[in-house]
Amino acid sequence: MLNSFWGKFAQKENQNKTSIVRDCGEFFDMLTNPSIHVNTVLPVNEETLLITWEFREEAYDVSSTVNVVLASYVTALARLKLYSFLEKVEERAVYVDTDSCIYISRKGLDDISTGDFIGDMTDELNGGFISEFVSGGPKNYAYKYTTLSGEEQIVCKVKGISLNYKASQVVNFEKIKDMVLKKSDPVSVLSRQLRRTREHAVVTVEFPKVYKITSMKRKFYEDHTSVPFGFKKIKY
Repeated sequence: MLNSFWGKFAQKENQNKTSIVRDCGEFFDMLTNPSIHVNTVLPVNEETLLITWEFREEAYDVSSTVNVVLASYVTALARLKLYSFLEKVEERAVYVDTDSCIYISRKGLDDISTGDFIGDMTDELNGGFISEFVSGGPKNYAYKYTTLSGEEQIVCKVKGISLNYKASQVVNFEKIKDMVLKKSDPVSVLSRQLRRTREHAVVTVEFPKVYKITSMKRKFYEDHTSVPFGFKKIKY
């Protein structure tokens, strides 16, 4: 919930606006108005124009729902809450994101408690457990897990790539694992997306995306452990 506030408090204030213009005088007023910038002009028919525009930086009104200070404060609190979980699992953590943590559970060591309230973690596996995990970078991971009924399943998530059946034949658990352990070359995935043209027609666009390992935010060792850049172990 803390992170959901961030999106509203830090929302862009000067959004693009759309106007339907049928009067020549109104159209020329928009073109000559020093406080706005006209982005596009689309003729709809002989009498109607569809105009997208925005206020210039020095002219737009400040929104009462936007506050960068609050946005920064809220995200900082969420990050501190995440750090409190990391302090509990320490080096057992194998992957961490803004609001999630995957770690190794060992007998005799505390697990992260779960709950249904603000600030509590939830168990996305509903009592199951991960048997094998691999990550190729932020928001780029795959794992095998066993459900309570004993069924083994595989989850693969890669930001920016829709893993449909065809894409999953190229990017999957085994491929990510191979690229991490053997440093294999990047692979190309053909992706389809719905796009809107200037005329507001919806079309399907097909284009290639390159999948590769993106472990650039930490220092990695040969045993695949990692530490933040500049990390120094405390000597007692």
